Amino acid sequence: MKTKFVLVNHSILDFEEYKEYFHTIAAHLKSEVFEILDKHDFKVAKVSRYSELKKRTVFYNRQLDMELVITIRKKRPPEFV
Repeated sequence: MKTKFVLVNHSILDFEEYKEYFHTIAAHLKSEVFEILDKHDFKVAKVSRYSELKKRTVFYNRQLDMELVITIRKKRPPEFV
């Protein structure tokens, strides 16, 4: 899935289109990560949504006493026209 966004001075013109694409990719990646970690007995310990463009999920494996934190976020602050 490859989408091109219209940019003006490195700013995305359609914020709603960008958000939709961001959430679609995040959901797809999250489902793949859940599937892989479930095979290794990791369970979801906490799901947080800090903002519209930043999500964090914490996984925990009790037997290994291991915690894995996955954060999906926009790298730079949003600059939309």
